[in-house]
Amino acid sequence: MTFLTPWLGILAGAIALPTLLILYFLKLRRRDIEISTTLLWKKAIQDLQANAPFQKLRRNLLLFLQILILLGACFALAQPRLKAQVLQTQRHIILIDRSGSMTARDGGQVGGELITRLEEAKKQAEATIDSLREGGVLSRGVSDEAMIIAFGTNAEVLQPFTSDKATLKAALKAIEPIDGPTRIDEAVRLAKAHRPTRTLQDSTTGQAVAVEGLVGGEPVTIHLFTDGRIPDATQAKVTVEGDSLMYHRVGKTDAPNVGIVAIRSDRAFENPDRLNVFVGIENNEAQARGVDVELMIDGVVSGIKSTSIPGATIVREEATNPDGTPVSAGEGAAGNGGGANGGGANGAAAATTRVADIQPGVGGVVFPIDRSESALVSVRLRGVNTGEALEGDVLPLDDAAWLVVPPAKRLSVAFVTNGNVYLRAALEGYPLARLQEFTPAQYEQATRSGKIAEFDVVVLDGVLPAGAPDANTGLPPGRFVIFGAVPPPASGIVDKGAGGPGGMVDWSRDHPALRGLALDSVVIVKSRLVEVTPRSAATVLASADTGPAVIEVAAAQTRAIVVPFDIQESYWPFDASFVVFVGRAIRHVGDDGAQGGTLRAIQPGRVLSDRLPSDATSVRIEGPGGVDAPITVAPDGSFVYGPVERVGVYRVRWNGSPGAMDAVVSGRNVRTYAANLGDSQESQVAAKEQLDVAEQRVAATGGSTEGTRNLWPWLLLAALGVMLLEWYIFNRKVYV
Repeated sequence: MTFLTPWLGILAGAIALPTLLILYFLKLRRRDIEISTTLLWKKAIQDLQANAPFQKLRRNLLLFLQILILLGACFALAQPRLKAQVLQTQRHIILIDRSGSMTARDGGQVGGELITRLEEAKKQAEATIDSLREGGVLSRGVSDEAMIIAFGTNAEVLQPFTSDKATLKAALKAIEPIDGPTRIDEAVRLAKAHRPTRTLQDSTTGQAVAVEGLVGGEPVTIHLFTDGRIPDATQAKVTVEGDSLMYHRVGKTDAPNVGIVAIRSDRAFENPDRLNVFVGIENNEAQARGVDVELMIDGVVSGIKSTSIPGATIVREEATNPDGTPVSAGEGAAGNGGGANGGGANGAAAATTRVADIQPGVGGVVFPIDRSESALVSVRLRGVNTGEALEGDVLPLDDAAWLVVPPAKRLSVAFVTNGNVYLRAALEGYPLARLQEFTPAQYEQATRSGKIAEFDVVVLDGVLPAGAPDANTGLPPGRFVIFGAVPPPASGIVDKGAGGPGGMVDWSRDHPALRGLALDSVVIVKSRLVEVTPRSAATVLASADTGPAVIEVAAAQTRAIVVPFDIQESYWPFDASFVVFVGRAIRHVGDDGAQGGTLRAIQPGRVLSDRLPSDATSVRIEGPGGVDAPITVAPDGSFVYGPVERVGVYRVRWNGSPGAMDAVVSGRNVRTYAANLGDSQESQVAAKEQLDVAEQRVAATGGSTEGTRNLWPWLLLAALGVMLLEWYIFNRKVYV
């Protein structure tokens, strides 16, 4: 127990209790006495002596009750608290993680039922709000303020700084989960934006000048309520000088989970009717886990496969002192309970290590299907031979996934070149529906006449796409594979000029255009130096030691894969990976990138954007969680909705013309989108004991839901009850 204002209570007691006793010493205690003779007045005269001060107190129930009342009031003035948190600052920023992993049901129990981590985080945050000091005499004029920011993929200020606890709790209660991954960077920027800006006095004018990018004012305490699964935490500078960070961990450190982290489909060039559905699964339990994977096509079960996912591997980290030197075995044992797991059976080696993270076990299944039509594919994880949901799995969110598959077709490709024999040979080796070669001049003419729109994909060699560019990508609407040219800066790619020789050093092995390829033997004789602008439409797919070498530009109307260097100035055409890359790049932008492809896949927390036919009217979107809302469509048919909050299937319906791959249901056109978690980091739900941020390593507070409790209201209530009892006894004259 602690006291906020102990001296105020002591002072009040030092004044009130002696005053009460003095009043009882001086109190007249006359009683009506009937006597038969004055000879018996002796006793009455003795009572009169009580009027003299400092006589011995007689046993008195009313005095005892009044002392209890005063003691209760004095204790209330001292403001006693139980389990008080040390709140050193007057301002507090409450950050609540509402990402997908926070829907795991291991936060605790309420009424015998398991609650989610988000619900547990809200309970802990409410206890923190109760701990804030209130203004007034009892707090010596000090009033704490707090603000609330909820974050997942994006961040939102739910309540700016206020000292109104009811308002803060209402904002806290309104937080709903987002079925997407965790990012804290935006939340940190919002928190800093709401802090006072540091000002300096201009020596010339004498006026205070705000310094952009610097924050000032009193230090703040940042309360971070999360399970610690924040991939960008090490890059986020959460605090500034003088601030303190409290990591309130929610969730168990050994929470089990098996989840779907990837789903994709692929059609072979040789036989487009053959569809393969790939499902990637991860297991973060220490032991192997068997599951049944159920495949459904348009709501009908089409196959079930059993598989075993290997157990996770524990990644250990050597403990170090603040100066970076290794911790000795004895120090390690004292610091972490005798071992990385708190055990002590592992000896000295375990005493100098700790569990840093886990490496999940990886597995999956492949479903081969003969289907030429489009389909909505759904996959669910089930218990082996039970058909029921997985037992002991705390995160059902990633136990299901969806995929919109376009119909099979052979692509038509326009090839724009001045005579690249390597590209021509690669393209002629694929079973395309149509392949037509253009010179750059012929391509310009075909674009003006509209004939180029007959092709699914345009492959350009040393030439940029013709047509009016889109403001978001710097490229015209369409599907392109570009070799030996750099799009304008609006695409997010900045040309830095010619470069020297180099070789491939890294590439995205999960991307459809590069999956399964080995590029480490590719040598570039004359590279092209480019930079990719952060937060643009461009994404680096492969890098050479001179910089980005393969880049994807993606938007609602445009999709392109760009190889900025001239392939004729490299050894890539002589490597088997080149032919495979060309085919996969064409398939990706022409099939996956077209209407109905994987552009119809979206991750919760992101914005859904696409383009409908220009005559679309009465457009609405329907989705999980009761989503049913109108959508405003631009004159060119483009629209934006979001961010999407739930995993599941979303359908956009409209009147007008349908697209080539859209369905028509009850006279309304329908386009389907699939939203999946699809994030390995988010599916690893084991909460972290320590959180590494850019400037420090913070240990978890432990996750207790018992917050600070103010006892003074209860003391005042008890004092009032005793006062009522004293009044009752006095009026009944039970004992005086």
